[in-house]
Amino acid sequence: MSAWATERRPGATAERGALSAFVAIIAIFFVVTSIVLADGARRLSNISRAEDLASEAARAAAATLDVGDLAAGETRIDLAVDDGATAQAAQLLAASGDDVDFRVQVADDRRSVRVDVIVNGESILPGFDVRGHGSHIARVIDAAGLVAP
Repeated sequence: MSAWATERRPGATAERGALSAFVAIIAIFFVVTSIVLADGARRLSNISRAEDLASEAARAAAATLDVGDLAAGETRIDLAVDDGATAQAAQLLAASGDDVDFRVQVADDRRSVRVDVIVNGESILPGFDVRGHGSHIARVIDAAGLVAP
């Protein structure tokens, strides 16, 4: 045998593709992990956005005071269809430009309003939900800073 000849070990050809398969599996793992992390970040962003929108919509809804009750000395949230609490919240949420579902609930005493907002988002992976839910309650206060009677 010459000095330049290489000696092969038995079974050496069976190991040649093992490293390639390992690298391919690790690459797929990192791609899937990156996609899942991106969707998780998007969901957290949507949760934060939903909380912000619910907060602002509740403030806008609580700022709609019933003029008739106000003249009588009572501070109550306006329930009118055209310019009441729900209409103000809907207008603010529509102006946000986000794909949202919302619900406005005015308390029976008409002194507090709760707004629930769901911000819808599209996932990179099918079957996953990246919606964010936010909820906020706003209360009407009188001039002295106390909750209205």
